[in-house]
Amino acid sequence: MAHSTYRALLIGNSTFPMDPHNLLELEGPRNDPAILRDVLSDEQVGIFPADNIRVVAERTEAEIRREIHSFLSTASRRRHSTPLLQRSRAV
Repeated sequence: MAHSTYRALLIGNSTFPMDPHNLLELEGPRNDPAILRDVLSDEQVGIFPADNIRVVAERTEAEIRREIHSFLSTASRRRHSTPLLQRSRAV
């Protein structure tokens, strides 16, 4: 049986310049992707190779959509691929 290749796309936006309510900057989305990357690739507890984790920060909605589309398209072409998509942002 082939082993699965673990890949992750971690997205975080702490600012929202187009928000009509003028939200304050958020700390969680600024820090979450890097913290999760470190856990996922940790030699003792992680199962993701560090070079299979992409962190995307402070992007526009259009850029995020392109990143997600590219990530999922690539995942669907790879057999035995296990993708993880995480987006940290305001609710």
